[in-house]
Amino acid sequence: MSKRKRVLVIGEDSRSFLSSIRSLAKNEYEVHAISLNAQSIALRSQYLHAFKCVSQLANTESAWSHAIAQYVTEHAIELIFPCDERAIFPLLELRKSHQDFPPCAVVNEDAFYVFLDKWKTKSVAMECDIPVADAHHFENSSQIDLEAIELPVVFKPLQSYREDDIHNRGKVAIVRDTEQLKTLLDGQHQPFILEQYFEGTGEGLSVFAIEGVVKTAFAHQRLWESADGGGSSYRKSVEVDPAQLEAVKKLCEKTHMTGLAMFEFKRNPNNGKWILIEVNARVWGSIPLAVQSGIDFPSYFANYLTEPQSVHSDLYPKDYRIDQYARNLTSDFNMVRSQFQGIRRRKGLLKALKFLAIRSFESRRMLVGKERIDSFELNDTKPFFAELLDIVKLVSSFINRKVPQLRLFYRPFVRATLRKKLGNGYYNSIYFLCYGNIVRSSFAEFDLKKKLPGDTTLSIHSVGIHDPTGRQSPDMFIEAAKQFDVDLALHRSKHIRDFQLTDRDLVLFFDEKNQLFFEQNLAPAEGVNMTDLVGPLWFGRAYIDDPYGKTTQDANDSYSMINAAVERLYNDISR
Repeated sequence: MSKRKRVLVIGEDSRSFLSSIRSLAKNEYEVHAISLNAQSIALRSQYLHAFKCVSQLANTESAWSHAIAQYVTEHAIELIFPCDERAIFPLLELRKSHQDFPPCAVVNEDAFYVFLDKWKTKSVAMECDIPVADAHHFENSSQIDLEAIELPVVFKPLQSYREDDIHNRGKVAIVRDTEQLKTLLDGQHQPFILEQYFEGTGEGLSVFAIEGVVKTAFAHQRLWESADGGGSSYRKSVEVDPAQLEAVKKLCEKTHMTGLAMFEFKRNPNNGKWILIEVNARVWGSIPLAVQSGIDFPSYFANYLTEPQSVHSDLYPKDYRIDQYARNLTSDFNMVRSQFQGIRRRKGLLKALKFLAIRSFESRRMLVGKERIDSFELNDTKPFFAELLDIVKLVSSFINRKVPQLRLFYRPFVRATLRKKLGNGYYNSIYFLCYGNIVRSSFAEFDLKKKLPGDTTLSIHSVGIHDPTGRQSPDMFIEAAKQFDVDLALHRSKHIRDFQLTDRDLVLFFDEKNQLFFEQNLAPAEGVNMTDLVGPLWFGRAYIDDPYGKTTQDANDSYSMINAAVERLYNDISR
């Protein structure tokens, strides 16, 4: 290319997002990024020219569209490369409404809308005589006769994300008992599929196609898959199966596909039979392995979009390195931990330790250059070390829950700093943050407001991270709050997105989920765990857990802790 073109990459994960950033930068693009996660390790990459964080609070298509359009204009972006499905819907609309909008690395709309919908994908596959699992489509849970369902089945929402709800991911689940199915179907108002479970190993066939013609393909096998479904943390490059490639070619031709897609299959190792599971018509999580093996999918699509006349078929490799391994460090850590605990419960500690030894021995492949960690690159090490730090935080969080008394060592510093700032009138506002804003945070808000004088300049709010808003507190908690002279009867839930936070605002969160949301989305405000304000320094709780759905005693215990924390807050403010 004659000059460095400016590309805007959109995403947040340590696989497709980071891999695309690196790939495009190495192919002489000036790489900019928009991320939903301010803590994304990909933002540490030295290959990034500039980036912007869009909070998950901007969970509407219009908010996304505004953020993207503004960045494109301000930085004269020439290509947009989304690595996150949530960005695709706004991009499709922007592309329609702005004639001069830069090209977007999104498959053509015929292919996108077929592969977005799992039932449409299955229907087109059957038209092409491609094997799929037997399945039934339901508009809502009221159509289900539980007695007629033969378990196990796979529960699948029609779409991972819906255009009218781009921040709530519909998750696939393997259902093995009736109670689990009842729980999944409870209040299920969106269309879904129940699919016959197919025993096998996950495989992926990834392609770049132009106008329905496959230009290059790459195959991988999933290793150490979770029994509950979901992505694989450990993958291996394998030779392309000619029959699967023929099936993919039919689907690409049928949808006139131009772009990137990963076709997910499952193969029974006993008889070799396979079925098509679904299609990810976007940049996918296993793409670092493809790039490592010699198939640079991001650059192929980007170059085609920016200079289509200069791209020829002979540029696309037909071969790649097989028996290459790639591991996502964080996902693998979580999977190993979960599997270790499960084996220990079912088979005992010795069996669990044997499993751990086998998994550890896999790392020998790194010594001979056959395995890489997704986030690691010798010339770009900051994302890798950021991921290591995140894993340390995960371990610390686990220890914090198991041995919360360790907080004794830093709790005095938290309290002293907060006391000083509250006493000096440093904060403009206090926000109590929990999940639904109908139980814990609402109680804290009204308890503190009751104590403060009417002429205080400090603004007090309670907020949640869950939609919808305007919900009432459950009757049980209204009654429990009355014992503390707190009236929740008129409270209606609010969402944190409706407030603009600054560095002079204090956010008090209650549990691990709230803390994670705060760290990812609410900078530059200051955050403190409410538990650090409860009782004496040696207080032995890591968090004030959500009592919603539990007993009256749990509600009373929770409100006793919150009341104690609010009392300390009030005393510090009044100093």
